[in-house]
Order: sequence, then C-alpha cells, then structure tokens
Amino acid sequence: IVEAADVALAIWISRKEIWATLPADKKNQISDWLNDVNDKQIPDNNWHLFIVVINEILKSLGQPHNGEASRAHYLRMKSFYRADGWFSDGPDGRFDFYNAWAIWYSLLWLNAINPEFDHQFILTAYREFEKKYIYFFSPRGFPILGRSVCYRLALPAPLVLAQALGVTEMSRGLVHRACDVVWQYFIAHSAVRDGIITQGFWDTDLRLVEHYSGPASPLWSLRSLVPILLLGAEDRFWNEP
Repeated sequence: IVEAADVALAIWISRKEIWATLPADKKNQISDWLNDVNDKQIPDNNWHLFIVVINEILKSLGQPHNGEASRAHYLRMKSFYRADGWFSDGPDGRFDFYNAWAIWYSLLWLNAINPEFDHQFILTAYREFEKKYIYFFSPRGFPILGRSVCYRLALPAPLVLAQALGVTEMSRGLVHRACDVVWQYFIAHSAVRDGIITQGFWDTDLRLVEHYSGPASPLWSLRSLVPILLLGAEDRFWNEP
C-alpha cells in the first residue's frame, strides 16, 4: 500500500508523458492493481493518506475509484489534527517528523491533485506548520524525533514541495537554504555512502532500524529532491539569496 501510493503519484506527475500514451487495457491493469488498496486493514496513522492519494489520483485520471473509502480515510486522518499545523500520527498522541515527510507531503500533493479536496483547511494548516517548522533547521544538525530516522534527508520535503506547488509564503532562498543544510550536514556525516543512503542517523547504525524498514527504506529521503526537479533548472530557487 505504501509503495502503491508512490507508484500512483509517479503516474500522476508523468500523466502527460506516460499515462496518456498507454492503451486502455494497460490503464485498466494499473487501475485494477491500485484499487486493491481499498478495503484493506491498515495501521491507524498516516497510512490513511496513502488510500486517499491513490483514490484521488484514480479519480483525476478518470479511472474507477472508491470515493467513500477516500473520504472515510481522510476524515480519520483529519481527526488527528491538533494545532499549529501538527497532527498526531494516530490517536494516541505520537508527534514526530512523519508530519513532514509523510503527512504534509501527502496533503500538499493531494491539494494539487484535487484542489477542491478540503483546500482551505490544507493550505491554512500547512502555513501554520511551516512557520514554526523552519526553526528546526540548522547548519549544525537536526533534532532526532520519533521513528524512521533513516528517512532523515526528507526533512525539508514539505517546504520544497510547497515551493514547487506555489502554496508557501516562504522565499525560495530560505527553502533552498533549509534543503541545502540538511543534505550538506548528513552527507558530511556519511549518510550517503557507496551511492546509497545509509540506515541510521549519520552512518549505518542498526540500533536505529525499525522492524518495518528494508535496505531501500532510506530512499524516502529523496522526497525532498523530487519537488526540486519539478521546479526546473531555470527556476530562481537556485540563485535567490
């Protein structure tokens, strides 16, 4: 289900270049596979958004989807909203960086995929989040908070994505700086070795690996780079002070 959401998002991003060229039978195959995520039991946390994103993408592509499941999962996730742009990752009050690399990453994409999908709440709450979240960034490091530490290079993901989608009040220069200090800091401490992102906080540290993590799990770190590619090489993101 987790990977299916990324597959669906890749399809949506490349819809003009790839999806539009596929014959109907291939589209139906993909749609059938993605629809398999519905009616499955999932963890009661940020996973709700995977179901929502998949169904809203299928809807946007004119494919069969489960609108009732999408709404129910979204309302459950929204019930975890607390204040100042922060969600608890589930009903029991867990707060960590899943707010950045999972919850807001998904909600901002959702707003782009279907701007009518709770548009006002998403934008208002996100802007509350980013106003304080920016202060977590430092050239001298970033606080460890919560689980899935191996995703750490995705910390700036929502800031960069909001820039790419044009829904932030922050300057491109500030967001560029936030992304740069994270990647520079962790690269300097061996987070990237032999062409891969390590399982740990700095270098490989198996004490920090979750039971659900695999060798490719750190690639979620690339969520902070994908939106930069959408901006393009000529965007002022690259040279604004």
